[in-house]
Amino acid sequence: MKYTYTKGEYVDKLETLKTVFGYNSFRPGQEEIIDAIMDPSVNGVLAVLPTGAGKSILFQIPALMSKNMTIVISPLISLMKDQVDELKSKGVSAEFYNSSLEEDNKKDIIEKLRNKAIKILYVAPERFEDSSFMEILKDNKVSIFAVDESHMISLVGFQFRPSYRKIRKAIFELKPGQVVGLTATATKKVQEDICNQLGAPRAKKFINGFYRPDLKIDVVKCFSNRFDRLIDDVLCYHEDGIKTGIIFVGKRKDAETIMKTLKETHEINAMFYHAGMKDEDRTKTQDAWIKNGGIIVSTCAFSLGINKQDVRFILHAYLPSSIEEYYQQIGRASRDGLGADCRIFTNLLEDTRFLNWMIDASYPKPEVVEAFWRYVNEEGKRNKGAIMQTQEEMADNAGINPLFVGGCVNILKKNALMQTIGKGAYQVNYFDNYREAPLDLEALKALRKSQQEKMLEITGFVEDTKTCRMVKILDYFDENGAEPCGKCDVCNKKGKK
Repeated sequence: MKYTYTKGEYVDKLETLKTVFGYNSFRPGQEEIIDAIMDPSVNGVLAVLPTGAGKSILFQIPALMSKNMTIVISPLISLMKDQVDELKSKGVSAEFYNSSLEEDNKKDIIEKLRNKAIKILYVAPERFEDSSFMEILKDNKVSIFAVDESHMISLVGFQFRPSYRKIRKAIFELKPGQVVGLTATATKKVQEDICNQLGAPRAKKFINGFYRPDLKIDVVKCFSNRFDRLIDDVLCYHEDGIKTGIIFVGKRKDAETIMKTLKETHEINAMFYHAGMKDEDRTKTQDAWIKNGGIIVSTCAFSLGINKQDVRFILHAYLPSSIEEYYQQIGRASRDGLGADCRIFTNLLEDTRFLNWMIDASYPKPEVVEAFWRYVNEEGKRNKGAIMQTQEEMADNAGINPLFVGGCVNILKKNALMQTIGKGAYQVNYFDNYREAPLDLEALKALRKSQQEKMLEITGFVEDTKTCRMVKILDYFDENGAEPCGKCDVCNKKGKK
């Protein structure tokens, strides 16, 4: 079967792979998924594939073989730019539309949309709030609507983002020919939720390859000085000529402290990365690391969109919040398949205390949220919905811990009760009686319970000294029957007996 390609050539999927992307053959599973996406009788496709399995090809090739535009949802501005630049270099009419664009760039893209001149459009989900932008999209027929990192649309997913909930309404309004969800990390429960949220409950699922034989997973239990032990490992890697890796930490100040120790005390090429940095500084740091290697010391902010082939170690100076988060982060290692060490340094007492605090900060207790809502509702009534206060000021006035204000604001946003309109500026959808507001505290309780269950699962993972680490991860994702890896700390101890 022949399809029309954007340049006017007539090619099939293998020809597109060769002529546009420069590959002679598909990776395992890719061709079958592409066929499903192109099949009009298939109502939705979900692909859960490991990091580095070539997920972008799955929607890019069908996009080029389709008559109309493809929309791709991505959570990362830098990843959008990288993929669009790569597609443009191959002669594909691709663009991205997000908050990073200057007004003149936005106008240019809008004009291209009006002229039906874009084949693949990458969009941040927040853009769907713009009604004028949506009207322009509606004038373009959409062949494929692809959602990358689709686990973020699920309330029970480990990286839920409220902005992803806007996607379902956009799909309903745009009526694409095919909807595709892509992720590297999703349990069965999350898979079902993704399909439902994408309006494709009967989507064809492709679940393939959580097993990573190239990764060696170890758990190191520390009662003190975990940072010292971690740095000793880094020094050993450097002595062996292994100089590119990632260190994940729980707090921003820890990222800066470890980086400073490596760089100033041991003269090791290291950089820190966290959400407290300016956007341009994060981009500069990531670009330098991608180009030159070295060590990134980061919070979980660095775990998405990293495409570097030769990451040889990933060290966790803290316990991740869930097995999903851990698997997604170690997926950044050994993208060339040549192997990497993945090691967790854990003190369970300290780590569980920290993870509990993180749950309370992200999903504050219902009584805390209610107290905060009571205050901002009254303040909104006094000021016609406007609140001009810092989070610290709101915390003081509401009588709650300042560390919980960000979580409270996010909960109120999810319930359409509050919006951020600028730095220290908020708009409140107030009620005469705060108790009349549609504040879903039961959903909050369910979220807290889900997070606490995930914490118990990851603590159970590191405490288990009888089950192969890789087998334990595979069992978690319902990929059963795998043989022990033979290289993790559990397998090594069994081998020595």
